[in-house]
Formats: sequence, structure tokens, C-alpha cells
Amino acid sequence: MNQQLLDQTGRHRPLARILIVSFAAALCLVTYTVKGDETEVSLGTSAPAPTKSEKDAEVDAIKGQIAKYLRSVDDADTQLASEVWLSSPEVSFIQPRGHQHGWKQVKRSFYEQTMGGNFSERTLRIIGDVSVHVYGDTAWAEFYWDFKAKFEEDGKTLNTKGRETQIFRKVAGDWRLVHVHYSGMPVKGEEKACCPSAALKTPQLAIELPAEYKNPDGMTIQDGLIWLVVNNGVQDAPSCIVKITADNKLEKVIDLPVNPDTGIVSALCLVFASDGHLYVSDNQNIKGKKEHGQSRILRVVMEDGKATGVEVVATGVNKANGVAAKGDSLFVNESSFGAAVPTISGTYQFNLSDLKADDPVRVDGTANDPHVILTMESEGKYPIGANGICFDGEGNMYVSNFADCEIWKVAFSEAGKAQKGALFAKVDCAESVGGMQYDGKGEIWFADFDGCAVGKVCVKSGESCLVAKNAPCDGVNGELDAPSECIRFGNKVYVSNVDITLGPNIADETHTISVIDLD
Repeated sequence: MNQQLLDQTGRHRPLARILIVSFAAALCLVTYTVKGDETEVSLGTSAPAPTKSEKDAEVDAIKGQIAKYLRSVDDADTQLASEVWLSSPEVSFIQPRGHQHGWKQVKRSFYEQTMGGNFSERTLRIIGDVSVHVYGDTAWAEFYWDFKAKFEEDGKTLNTKGRETQIFRKVAGDWRLVHVHYSGMPVKGEEKACCPSAALKTPQLAIELPAEYKNPDGMTIQDGLIWLVVNNGVQDAPSCIVKITADNKLEKVIDLPVNPDTGIVSALCLVFASDGHLYVSDNQNIKGKKEHGQSRILRVVMEDGKATGVEVVATGVNKANGVAAKGDSLFVNESSFGAAVPTISGTYQFNLSDLKADDPVRVDGTANDPHVILTMESEGKYPIGANGICFDGEGNMYVSNFADCEIWKVAFSEAGKAQKGALFAKVDCAESVGGMQYDGKGEIWFADFDGCAVGKVCVKSGESCLVAKNAPCDGVNGELDAPSECIRFGNKVYVSNVDITLGPNIADETHTISVIDLD
């Protein structure tokens, strides 16, 4: 490779040498100087490594350029693109339609002809995270993307997904794009294809609930067993917690107390926290009078593996939904902060030490409450936003936007402070994204209530696929019947069918737990 780039002094530097230096730096500290047309490289410790804050600033600057790059594609804007690309005959762009050399070719072929000439509308978005690697004044980024467009000629739509590498060079203090190489998504048979194309699996009947148990919902795993919320919304009985035994029987753990102000309890989700107790969301809007501020967070006090009582530890929630625990915190989804359209929803974070039975935390039920760490908008057909919630093995939080078929991601600092949330995946294969559970194997499993389906999402790429799906039905043979939660248990996936009337689903007398065998 004999391509050259201008360095900050105006002299030419071979691009091949830049890349060699970049990759060598992954193993040890590299310093180099330029003498005329020659680059001298030395390995050692003569140059100080950038501090973490300096490196973070460089990463943020590169991510800012990538965001600008996305906008330049959306608008086919060559002026904006010129603020991202290095204006040099040595830059290059490799893509399925060709290989462009130099900014003029990239501008004409990719922006003006492909993007501007073929499409009347374009939307390029990133799937999952952007991984940025900085070594001196050279950096590269890698990410997955989703591209939607409408053809100028006939109005037909196009949707493609792919993966991309971008190489940047710091010139006169600014990061400039010097090379792009993109291709399609992994195909079946590749080692890391997280959601390969495969035939849908057929759910089987695991449990037909007895008459005293209706509307099964949230699930979690503790002590080698699945623990389950039974909402009992269609009958005059309190919500309760049960365990699924090894032989698929139900064993009651405890009944949950009604709200004295409403006379009901309407539990949805549950999770064990680091203090050993079980926390439950009580969504009064499911069974109650649809008034805001009546929902609660309950704590089932556990001693030696047995439930000894239930305490109210938080009040004032509007539509308490998914719950998760990490470290010394409890996270609770608020499916709607109010009646406004679009629906605004989000996630609360509570410190476990602040959740006291004799002095429950009182939230104000708005997005401005100090416990809120994530907000999102929903424009779907239901006023239901934040629903499922889970954490991956690296401590990142994922929240589903039910009506808009989205999953949002929140990272945390070393001190445990939530960072700004970002869209992680648009789940195009589903009609809704409800309860979610991370399986410890790199995949998030989710229930698609509207689609009577169960699917999974790869936490590495954001790619999604359905694993099981059927038409709306009564579920008597184990079919999915308004599924609200699913959880991987060994090589099986258990699914709770909440079986309520909403959307395409109509409540019936049969209430079931389905199971999907992954073998």
C-alpha cells in the first residue's frame, strides 16, 4: 500500500506505516518521529501514556464525528460530510457497490450518486455500541448499523443491516475520517452469528394453572427454581408469589397485601436483590381505577429461604412494571409518567438502604423525580413505554420500550452512576417488546405480547430474531397466549402467558405456562 496522508506539518506520511504503528501500539507503547519522508519507530516507554480522562475525551470526539457521519448520510449532505472526511486524494471507501479512492470520488459516488441519486429518504442508525480504539493520533471504530431508505424512482423501501470499520487520523487537532469499510451482517454458519436464521420452535404446555391462580406474569430464578408472580387480575383474589418445582408444580410462597387506599394488589414483576429479599412491583393501573400515583414497590422479607412478611417500601409510582437489581440498587420501570402523547416513561433507581418499611420512599410520579435515571418516548398504539428490564454480564442495563419495539441501554460509571441512555436495538422482528431476561450467554430473551411470540437479542450486535410464534389462541396445548415474560432455565425457555384482553389477545379461562425446548 503506497497511499499517503498529510500530517499536521503538511508533510506526507505513508498510510500503511500509520496502520502498522496503530496495531503495534496494542501490544506496547510506540513512539515515532518524522524525518523528511521517513518515519522512525521505537518501542519503549519514552512517551507518557494518555490519562483516562484524555482518552475518554478523544473517544467522545470520534463518536461525535461518527454521529455527524450518520447525519451526512441521512441528508446526503456533502458539506456536512466534508467536516468528517479528510479532504485528501488518499482516503478510501470500500463497500459492496465499489471502492472509491480520494474524497472527490467518495463525494461523487457514495454521497451524490448512491445516496442522493437513488433515494428520496434515508435513515442510518447504529445498532448496539460503537467500539473506539485510540492510539496516538490514529484511531479506528467498529459498529453495526441499520439502514432504511425509500427509492426515488418508485417509492419502494429498502432495509439493510451491516457492520463497519472506520479509521480516523488526527489532523491539526481534529479527528478526520480516512477510511471506511463496510459489509453485510454475519450469515448463518459464522462463529458469532447470534441470531441465525432457523425454523421457529413449537412451545409445549409446561403447566396449566389451577383455578386459584390466574394471569401469571414476572419470573426470576433463585435457589435453582423459577419464582413466579401470579397477578390474579381476572378474579377476586390477591396477587401472590409461587415457585415452580422441579416437576412443574406450583408451590405458594406468600400472598401479597392489598393497597388499603384501593382495596387491591396487582403485582407484575419480581427480583431478588443483594440484601437477600424479594422485591415486587404492584401496578395498580392493571386492576385498579387507572389513577396515577397509587402503585407501590413491595419487599417480601426472606429469612432462611422462607417468606416471613411483606413490606411497602416505595409509593407514588404510576405504572410500576419491570424490576431489576444490581449491587446495592433496585431499578423499577415506570411505564408512563402521565397521560400525555407521546407517552413518556422511564426507570427509577433506588438505593436499597433507603427502602424502609417505616418510612417508604415517595416518588412524585414524574420524569423530574430525582430517582429517575432514564426517560424515553413512545409513539406506539398503547400508552405503555418502559416494560422489561435486565442487566448483562458487564453491568449494562437494558430497558424495553413496549409499544415502539425498542431496547434502550444504560451504562454505569465505576462509581455506579448511570450514564445517558441510548437506543440499543430496534426489534423489527417483533410487534411489541415486553418482559426481558438476560441468560448469561450473551442473549436477552423477550416476550412479544402483541405478536404471541418469544425472541432474543444479541447483546454484542443488537441483532434480534424470533424463536417461537403462533396466532392468538387460548393456549390449551401450550401455545403462546399473550406472553408477558420469558426466562431461560437450562436449555429450556419458560414463558408466562398473562392472558389479558389487549390488542389481538382476548382473555379466556385457561391460564398457562409454556416451555420452549432449545435442543
